[in-house]
Amino acid sequence: MNVFIFIFVVCLYALYHVFEAYTEISIERQLAVSAVLILTFGIPHGAIDHVLFFKKNTVSQLKFYGVYLGLILLFLVGWLVEPFWSFVFFLVLSAFHFGESQLNDLKLKRFFLRPVLFLTWGLTLLLTLIY
Repeated sequence: MNVFIFIFVVCLYALYHVFEAYTEISIERQLAVSAVLILTFGIPHGAIDHVLFFKKNTVSQLKFYGVYLGLILLFLVGWLVEPFWSFVFFLVLSAFHFGESQLNDLKLKRFFLRPVLFLTWGLTLLLTLIY
C-alpha cells in the first residue's frame, strides 16, 4: 500500500465518522460528497488499469479489450436478469480488485494465499465502508 492509498483510506474513514457524528447532514449532501470522492479518486484509478495490465502482460490489445468489453456486456445482461446477484458479484469482484491493487507487490511463499489475501483485504475495506 502506498502513501496515497493510505491517505485515501484514512480520509474515507474520517468522512464516515463525520457523517455519523453529524446526523443532520442530509443524505443528498452525503451522496454529493461521496460522488465527488468517487469521481476524484475512483474513476482515475480505474482509468489506468489497462496501462498497468500491459506493463506486466503480453496479451494483444484486441484480446484485452475484447475480454474487457465482453465482461462489461455480460455484467450488464446479468444486472438486467438478476440484479441482486449481479450486485453481490460486482462487490466481490471490486473487493478483490481493490485488494489486488493495494497488495500486488506483496511477496508470499504460497501463491494460493495471494487471492485469499486480496479478497479478504478488499472485502474488509468495502464492508466496513458499507457498514
